[in-house]
Amino acid sequence: MSAPAPEGRAATLAAAERLLVLLVVLHSAGIGVALLAFPRWAAGFGGWGRRGRSSSCGRGVSSTSWSRSATSRSTCGTAA
Repeated sequence: MSAPAPEGRAATLAAAERLLVLLVVLHSAGIGVALLAFPRWAAGFGGWGRRGRSSSCGRGVSSTSWSRSATSRSTCGTAA
């Protein structure tokens, strides 16, 4: 078993951990606000866009579809 960390090092690691947690919280909040501020872009980025570019791989979904169809999932990445 290794020796315990000296007091100075433990305090430094604790401070670094708090900073890392704060950065993760700020990043998550920022992403959440951005997704709420731009819902149409967020939907398209998540694969639920109107143009069907992400969800359909260019096949099987009309340009006005908002839902993922079974044909779009089954044809993505396979030989059609």
